[in-house]
Amino acid sequence: MSTVALGTLTNINLPSLTYLSLAPCELQGSFPEIFINLTQLHTLDLSSNRLSGPIPSGVGGLRNLASIYLDFNLFDGTIPSRLFSLPSSEIISLAENQLSGPIPSGLFSLPSLEYISLPYNQLSGPIPSSIFELVNLTHLDLSMFAKLKNLQHLVLSRNILSMSTTIKMTKTLCQFVDEDDHEFVPFWSMYNRLILRFPHKGEMSPLPFLILLLISLPFQVISQNHPTAGEWTVLLKLKQQLGNPPSLQSWNSKSSPCNWPEIFCTGNSVTEIFLRNKAITQKIPATICDLKNLTTLDLAGNFIPGEFPRELYNCTKLQVLDLSSNYFVGLIPDCIDRILGLRFIDLGSNSFSGDIPPAIGRLSELQVLHLYQNEFNGTFPVEIGDLSNLRVLSLAYNDKFVPAKIPVEFGKLKNLTSLRFTGVNLIGEIPDCLNNLSSLETLDLSRNHLEGKIPSWVFKFKNLTELYLNGNRLSGEIPKTVETLNLVEIDLSMNNLTGSVPEDFGKLQNLQLLSLHSNQLSGEIPSSIGLIPNLKDFWVFDNNLSGVLPSELGLHSKLEMVAVSHNRAIPSSFCNLSSLQLLDLSYNNLYGEIPQCLGNSTTIWGLDLRMNNFHGSIPQTFSNGCHLKTMNLNGNQLEGSLPPSLVNCGNLEVLDVGNNKINDTFPHWLASIPQLQVLILRSNKFHGPLGNSRTRHPFSMLRILDLSHNGFTGPLRTRFFRRFKAMMSGKNISAERRYIGEDVAEVGHPVKDKCLKESKGGGDGSFYDMEMESNRSVESSKEEMPFKDNKELSVKSERCLIK
Repeated sequence: MSTVALGTLTNINLPSLTYLSLAPCELQGSFPEIFINLTQLHTLDLSSNRLSGPIPSGVGGLRNLASIYLDFNLFDGTIPSRLFSLPSSEIISLAENQLSGPIPSGLFSLPSLEYISLPYNQLSGPIPSSIFELVNLTHLDLSMFAKLKNLQHLVLSRNILSMSTTIKMTKTLCQFVDEDDHEFVPFWSMYNRLILRFPHKGEMSPLPFLILLLISLPFQVISQNHPTAGEWTVLLKLKQQLGNPPSLQSWNSKSSPCNWPEIFCTGNSVTEIFLRNKAITQKIPATICDLKNLTTLDLAGNFIPGEFPRELYNCTKLQVLDLSSNYFVGLIPDCIDRILGLRFIDLGSNSFSGDIPPAIGRLSELQVLHLYQNEFNGTFPVEIGDLSNLRVLSLAYNDKFVPAKIPVEFGKLKNLTSLRFTGVNLIGEIPDCLNNLSSLETLDLSRNHLEGKIPSWVFKFKNLTELYLNGNRLSGEIPKTVETLNLVEIDLSMNNLTGSVPEDFGKLQNLQLLSLHSNQLSGEIPSSIGLIPNLKDFWVFDNNLSGVLPSELGLHSKLEMVAVSHNRAIPSSFCNLSSLQLLDLSYNNLYGEIPQCLGNSTTIWGLDLRMNNFHGSIPQTFSNGCHLKTMNLNGNQLEGSLPPSLVNCGNLEVLDVGNNKINDTFPHWLASIPQLQVLILRSNKFHGPLGNSRTRHPFSMLRILDLSHNGFTGPLRTRFFRRFKAMMSGKNISAERRYIGEDVAEVGHPVKDKCLKESKGGGDGSFYDMEMESNRSVESSKEEMPFKDNKELSVKSERCLIK
């Protein structure tokens, strides 16, 4: 993809826009000031681009902004304090930029904050005193985070933050404590400078949030040491050999390398180099191993070409090597074990090919091995099973591997906490040897060709939090007994599973995602599912379920996504789902009336009730805070009229009420909905003339209009067609192409009627999308276009952009 300069964006008029994602798009330039005018934004994602310059303080004026992702860019300067005054902030991700200066004190006063990520910047200074509330701080007591009741992640790694070396911990983290000496040695001691000592049990207090990524917090005292003159010379030469990248301007002969943001020193020697996302395009020079005490080398996120750098064999003390997200090619050397002390190696997101060499299994100190997303077209060695210290193993997204079973030798990895084998051409059954991996927290075998039953031991791992077996050929019933009480996410979708949904799933108090869709499950949904307090996403569509949805569903949790289509489930009530965003009950045998309360929802953006047997009227009251983007009621028995309160749904893009019994005149008032792109009224009892809208530019975004099989009468004037600017042949009225109803597609349940109307002529993929057949007409004049004799009137529109 070619690079795009955002400076060319000078006129964006989307006042109702709530979600904007331009990641990754190879964008460059500064932060577009015009985005600050999008006052309704809820989510802004500009991550993984090449944007530079300061983050404008005006971002703090986006008062509705809940999630902002600016990570993996080149932003510099300080973090604007106004960014941490947004009252709705839930997610702030500024990782891997070139931000400097202190962390604004307002960071820890955001009541809704759930996730904050600031690693791989050049931040310095003390951690804000606002988290301590203590005048003479000598210890960090993590119980002071109590006011951040929704905080789930805190990541501040790879900065130069200073604080006391004694840290008081809390009971929640006792799982990491040696009960004998109350000492916690961070998992990556080379990333953390401190040995954290725990107080005695009586001093501990409960921690209010769910997950604290403490193992990546480098609470490092700022070094005042100076390296030797020889190392200083080596680093300046290294800068020159790397092409003098602008990102290394601070490397000069006037300041000590130990004060350079990318360099960390121990004593008087350089031990760690962090050159992530520095736009380096040169190969790694052999000079780097002249730093004889180098333990950590991070070159991720650059453009380094060539084969694996064998020059690193001379870095005899190297423990951490990260070469991910570069342009490396060729084979991983058979003698990679010459870097004998490696504990962490990440070669992911490159183009390495061939076999993974058996020599990997001779790196006896290795604890983390990342080889994901490469071009390996051979095999992975059974010798990996010899890595007795291995905790994390990821070979994910290598779909060119020769089809193979999981080696039984992998069952020896008893310290493994994370196993990710997504899309690596696994075949056969899930082997019983994995039953030995009792420390597993993440098990991901998704998107393979695994067959057979799900072993019962899978649901007996005490520490398991994430289980992904989706996208295989697994069959049989889901094990009934579930003892993995720490599970947060379960995805067993897209298999051939039969039987019922286990009642024991209701015991999983931490469960947030339960995805069982696209199987052959039958029976009723257990009532215990409705009692799970943290459940957010519930996906069971494309099964053979019957009965009623649990009446408690959504009462005890902030349920956001529910999809149960292609079942025979009959819901009792959805009015209590106060956090619901997507409701998909399509292709069932549901009957009765649509609950009127659904029109009062201010959270639902997707409502799909098509192909059921609902009768009565459409909810008549849509509130002023309506967020609907897509409403599909096609194929029911609905009567009455269209509710005029739909005009309160200013973000509505798709309205499909076709194939019902609605008796109304043409809803010209819909012209005031600025984003409306699809309007399907076919096969109802609409009648009368089409009428004239008083809106200045009526239906200017409309791309699909179907009025066929109704009782419309009167002339069809030429000016009626001139309204539809978006249907003009060969032109896009918007610089950005997007999918109609794309939010539904993003969550895995796309609009099923692809393009609604496929092209009936012409090879350019255009719509013939204005249908008016089977209506009535009167005589016309020269300014009129009659539609009679069941002739179909077709008008060419924009290219098919519907998934």
